[in-house]
Amino acid sequence: MTYFSPKFIAFFKGLQANNTSEWFADHKRDYENEVKKPFMTFLTDLIARAQVDEPELQQLPKDAVFRINRDVRFSKDKRPYKEHVSAIINRYGKKSPLPGFYLQFGATEAWLGGGAYEIEKEALANIRSEIHYNGAEFHELLAAEPFKQHFGGVLLGDRNKILPEPYKSAVAEEPYLANKQFYYMATLPSQDLLLRPDLLDYVYAHLVAARPMNAFLTLAMQPGQEG
Repeated sequence: MTYFSPKFIAFFKGLQANNTSEWFADHKRDYENEVKKPFMTFLTDLIARAQVDEPELQQLPKDAVFRINRDVRFSKDKRPYKEHVSAIINRYGKKSPLPGFYLQFGATEAWLGGGAYEIEKEALANIRSEIHYNGAEFHELLAAEPFKQHFGGVLLGDRNKILPEPYKSAVAEEPYLANKQFYYMATLPSQDLLLRPDLLDYVYAHLVAARPMNAFLTLAMQPGQEG
């Protein structure tokens, strides 16, 4: 099934060139028919597929999607709209700091990924401790073939320059101990991805590949929870 048409990409190319309230209002019907509706249909099918193996996921599609309007109150960038659609599938909710699966579709790029991005101090200490004392399990997850195939077998994120012991001594052997964020992302050309007839299967394969790493990070951040 093909969820999106070239009109999806055309809308965002137009928005990139004319990111104003006036242009958006003039093209509101295109947004509703070519962007919002197909994205919600795709998201509904993706969540339904995920719930087969993850019945704890009770998130509604409308609660997973992010608004296209930008919050410009405290930003120098006053463009009123995001130049993509995005959502996060997470049994703990869209605003939870616990790991979920993120997708973002725009005019030129599509992102598929997840992990832990905004991490509180205590949760960060817990993740570092888990990696330090269970490094073998952590590296098995990084080296797992689905994670390597879909996300390159690496985690991304900002890093601390100064660490407390025991991590200060151990970071040379385990560089991930310096991370302040632990996320992974596949970046793909929108033209190639969004027009695929097997888009649902392709994206779902990324979601499945993400689950073991998300489970590891969730247990580290919030001991006692299952990922």
